[in-house]
Amino acid sequence: MKNYIKGSLKVLADYGLSLLLFCIFVISMYKYLSVFSFIIFLLMFALIYSDFKKLAIKEKRPHSEVPRYPLKGFVLGFFGFLPIMLIEAVYPLINFNDKVLEGIKHLALNTILSPLFWFIKLGNEVWYFYALAPLIVIAITGLGYVAGYYGIEVWASIKKLFIRTGAVPNKTPKRR
Repeated sequence: MKNYIKGSLKVLADYGLSLLLFCIFVISMYKYLSVFSFIIFLLMFALIYSDFKKLAIKEKRPHSEVPRYPLKGFVLGFFGFLPIMLIEAVYPLINFNDKVLEGIKHLALNTILSPLFWFIKLGNEVWYFYALAPLIVIAITGLGYVAGYYGIEVWASIKKLFIRTGAVPNKTPKRR
């Protein structure tokens, strides 16, 4: 149980770090909010994916006594993002009679979901895009864990593809 809590908190911490970076730099990038949100999303993706790939590799070692199975990352992602999903679930239940307070409530939700705001904005801020946004973080967590569990090297495959097509020069030294 301790490992599940620890892994879930890692998701929340990585998401919180990307949220903090968004909030620090949003003032200078307000005009390009969706683009900036996507850049922060890519950072969040890299953090979560690499952390859970490393976790799966570590847990897959024979001397590890931690229970391991390929879909564990999805479970950790769900429980790690559960506090954000609970805030989203409570959001429609809170009603103010003042338009200013309703605007602040909406801004608070968008701030909490800021690394995923580009996705929400893509759907014109329709309610079901708010509901689908947490699934992105859960999917990233799960895919990172699966990649580590099965030894999938996504970045190496992409690099090989670009080298094979000639888009990037091959800088590996030739053997003599």
